[in-house]
Amino acid sequence: VVSLGGKVLTLHVKARDEDPWWPSQTPDWGSSFSYADARNNMGIDVEADENIVQRMLDDAYAHDIHMINYYWLSTEDRLASEHPEWVVRDSQGNVIRHPRRGVYLDLASGYRDVIRDRLIELAAMGAEGFYFDDSHLPEEGAWGGAFQARFEQTTGLATPVDATS
Repeated sequence: VVSLGGKVLTLHVKARDEDPWWPSQTPDWGSSFSYADARNNMGIDVEADENIVQRMLDDAYAHDIHMINYYWLSTEDRLASEHPEWVVRDSQGNVIRHPRRGVYLDLASGYRDVIRDRLIELAAMGAEGFYFDDSHLPEEGAWGGAFQARFEQTTGLATPVDATS
């Protein structure tokens, strides 16, 4: 990028259903698991306390390059397993999956707090901006969990059978 005269670069800090690439404190798993533990992310070994994102941010800033941080917030495998109530379901209760990036998580559930806290962590590392895909939810319905509860609470109506119309 530097040799091409570039001054801004997009960095993928979370591109699919993987764990964060930094030792995130969110959510706090207690003694059972920590994002600071050694782990395998998408076939790549991440050492304990390794912060790949910080390393890339520091390198970019050392070369006067500004970073836009791509954060895929729609799926995360470990959170889908630990919090099945956050999983997005269709009107029949079936789990909705992205074709390549995993099980969708409900942005109206406690998952939104995880996203908020992680973005704050990234900002503390020096992230200057974020890029989110424009399609965070599956196209065909997103009912069950917090979506359904909020719809019914807000409207006083039962959830429609076909949420796409």
